[in-house]
Amino acid sequence: MNRRRRALAAGLILILAAIAIWAARSPPTLAPRPPAERPPLLLLTSLPLLFGENLSLDSLGSPALARLGERYRVVPIALANSASLKGQRLLLMAHPRAQTAEALVELDAWVRGGGRLLLLADPLLEWPSQRPFGDPLRPPPGFADTGLLAHWGISLVAPDRRGTVEERIDGRRVRFAS
Repeated sequence: MNRRRRALAAGLILILAAIAIWAARSPPTLAPRPPAERPPLLLLTSLPLLFGENLSLDSLGSPALARLGERYRVVPIALANSASLKGQRLLLMAHPRAQTAEALVELDAWVRGGGRLLLLADPLLEWPSQRPFGDPLRPPPGFADTGLLAHWGISLVAPDRRGTVEERIDGRRVRFAS
């Protein structure tokens, strides 16, 4: 691995560690926005955040989705292409499935044109699932980087070993998986 990629990977690890530290602290004190003031937040994910793992209407989304819904009007999308992104400002991609080459070009143009993207990508996802490997409804075991991260000068590096690791950070116990 060349020096630049090593530095970028180290930077990404520091960013993920900072997010973990922030998440381990007390919850943010941001009050819910009134529904009329919630900006749209596009959501593209392979994780069972919208309907739960069984795609049941009995499960109306995850706690993470409920929390996002207090501040944003969450709009699920299936593809990060210009048709989905047109006129929008915010996109959360949480371990998304691979995008088409055309959609990646359109996503890149959208970001360079001012769109704001938060990409949560895991090179070795350890997400609990009752679905068997290969099931199209199970989140993929790794982020399908189809070239966009390299285009942006970023690379993901999987951990050396699987499993959970606990660290003490700023006096708090933080658990990492992958």
